[in-house]
Order: sequence, then structure tokens, then C-alpha cells
Amino acid sequence: AYTALKPYISALPYGTLLNVNTASDYALLTLDPKLTLKETKAIVRIRETLDDGFISTESFYATGPIQALEESTVE
Repeated sequence: AYTALKPYISALPYGTLLNVNTASDYALLTLDPKLTLKETKAIVRIRETLDDGFISTESFYATGPIQALEESTVE
């Protein structure tokens, strides 16, 4: 059973930063409990269309799924 789960398990110290340009859709789920797998898959698809990935925090936050999450938090 462990070998089936191995690709989805990470053990990182609290406060470890996540590289959104290399993180899997499952790893991106850890950014916010409101994110869905559908949204993180969309983020990965968007990232794959960019020549250099997300070049800034702002460019990451401007992606549709993250922007929608930010907007729903403000309301």
C-alpha cells in the first residue's frame, strides 16, 4: 500500500515554502483548504503554457483559480 501512496507523500518542516512552478496539482492543494483538485489541475495547465512559469508571486495570484479564491476570501 505504501508504494501506491509514495508519489503523493511529502514530509516537510512547518513553514517550508512551496515552489508553485514545480509543485504537483496535489501539492498545490496544501496552499489553501478551499482549493479543489480541479482548480489545482487548472493551475498546472496554465503553468505549462507559460515559457518561464510564474515569474512572480503576482503572476501566480493572477491565475483564475487563485484570483477567484482571493476574491471569495475578501467578500
